[in-house]
Amino acid sequence: MKKYTLCLLEAVDYKTAQRWLDDMAGQGWELEHCNRIFASFRKVEERKVRHFADLSVGWEDQEDYLQLCADAGWERVSKVNGMDLFRALPGREVTPLQSDKGLEGQRYFRKKLVVEFLVYILAFLMLAVFLPWALSAQKDWSISLITSAAAQVTAVGVGLFALHLIWTLGHYTALLFRYRREDAVPRCALPLCRARVALYWVSWCLYLVGMVFLPLGELFFTQQVSVGLEAPTDTQWSVVEEAPVPTLERLGGENADTFVLSLHKTQSFLVEGWDYAQCAGEDALWCERYTCINEKVAVWLSHALLNERMERGQNGYGVLAFTACPLTGTDESWVAREETFVLIRKGREVAFVGWRTGENTEAITREAVWPEVLSALHWEES
Repeated sequence: MKKYTLCLLEAVDYKTAQRWLDDMAGQGWELEHCNRIFASFRKVEERKVRHFADLSVGWEDQEDYLQLCADAGWERVSKVNGMDLFRALPGREVTPLQSDKGLEGQRYFRKKLVVEFLVYILAFLMLAVFLPWALSAQKDWSISLITSAAAQVTAVGVGLFALHLIWTLGHYTALLFRYRREDAVPRCALPLCRARVALYWVSWCLYLVGMVFLPLGELFFTQQVSVGLEAPTDTQWSVVEEAPVPTLERLGGENADTFVLSLHKTQSFLVEGWDYAQCAGEDALWCERYTCINEKVAVWLSHALLNERMERGQNGYGVLAFTACPLTGTDESWVAREETFVLIRKGREVAFVGWRTGENTEAITREAVWPEVLSALHWEES
C-alpha cells in the first residue's frame, strides 16, 4: 500500500521535516521517494520504521558522508531542497548521526540560516528596485493590466512572489530569534512551512502562465486578421465586417485596395475588446473598442488610455493633446487633432477612434461620420 502527500519543505525547516517523518513513521509509513513538492510512502508492518533528516553536505564530502550514514544504518532516500532524507536499513541497528546539539546548531546557523537570510534580503531589495523601474519603462502598463489576461496573471504572480519574500524574511527573522533564545535548531508549524513554500511555487507557476502559455494561446487561438501589402480575402473582410469597429469604407475613406489591415481580439478578466488598424492609399484609421465588466473599470480604462495617448501619441503622430468635449451618445468624451481623434466612454463601453486622410482625399470630418462611428461601434446615439 502506498500513500502520497505533500512535502513542500525547505532545508531551513529540516527539523520540522524530521518531526513530519517521525509522525509518518509512527503510523507505519516508510518514505519511498520525495521531490520538491510531493512525497510517497509505503506501508510497513513487519518492522519499526525510522527516518532521519539532515542538511545536505557539500559535493566534496558527499561520498564520505553517505558512507558514514550507511555504516550507521541509514539509507538516503532523497535529496530535496537542501535536505538529505534517510530511512533505516532493514535488519540494521541504527545510531544517531547528530549527537552534539551545539555543533548541529552552529552548522545550521552559519551554513544555512544566515546565508539564506542574506540571499532573501538581497532578492527583496532587487525586486524593490527592479519593479518600479520596469513599470516606469513600460508606459502603458496600466492599459495592459486592464486589457490583457496575460498581464493580469503575471501581475498576480509577481505580487504573490513579493508576498512570499516578505513572509520568508519574517520567517527567517523568527527563526533567528528562536535560535538565539533556545540555542538549538528550531521547529515550526508544518502547515505554515508548507504554505510559505506553496506560495513560492504558485507565484512562479502564475508567472510562467502569464509570460508564456497565455501569450501562446492568444497567438494561436485568438480571433485575428492580419494583411500586409495586399488586398484582404473575402473571408478576412467578413471577419472585419462582423467586428464592432468602424472601417475606412464606412466612414467614406479612399476606396483603394487595402494594403495594411490588422484586427485583433483582446480578452482579459476585466474587458473584451477589439484592436483594429487599416491603411488604404493615403488614408488610415485606428480603433480600439472595449466592453468592460462594470462602469468603474470603464472609467479606469478610459483615463488610462487618455494619459497614455497624451504622453506617447499614436503610431508616430506625436502627442495627442486631448481636450474634453461633450459628444452625443457618450458619457465622457475627448477630442484631439481637429476632432480626427476621439476617445469616448458610454457606460461599460470605451472606444478610441482616429483617422487620417491624404492630400488627394476628401477630408473626413467628425460631424459628418459621427452617427456612422457610433453605429459601427454598436452604440446608439442618444
